[in-house]
Amino acid sequence: MSGVVQKLPPMIDLHSHLLPNLDDGSRSLEQSVRALTRFAEVGVSHVVLTPHLRASEIDQFGEDTIAQRDETLEILAPEAPNPPSLYLGFEIMVDLPMPPGVEVLPGGVSHGGGTGLCDARAGTDQ
Repeated sequence: MSGVVQKLPPMIDLHSHLLPNLDDGSRSLEQSVRALTRFAEVGVSHVVLTPHLRASEIDQFGEDTIAQRDETLEILAPEAPNPPSLYLGFEIMVDLPMPPGVEVLPGGVSHGGGTGLCDARAGTDQ
């Protein structure tokens, strides 16, 4: 059937680096908006924004990192298309030593009741 557009089911991106200037992802607000606009065009309905955070640095830098992430979303959100809906998270690198209160779970890391995407490095005991 030529000319028929097939509607795809909504997609969710659980791992993105689209908060501008936070890590190795987007380098500008404009770049993030362009990427999110393209996501919307291809049917991405939800995006979890996951900047990097090392598990061993949660106690030392966690509050500052959370505040920086949240402030960056406040800048991005008014400029971003909707959809996709934006959610906050972290890509947590499980490194050693692990701080007190961080529990490694199958598929994630728990600290204070939240769960995050984790990146375990080869050669660690975690």
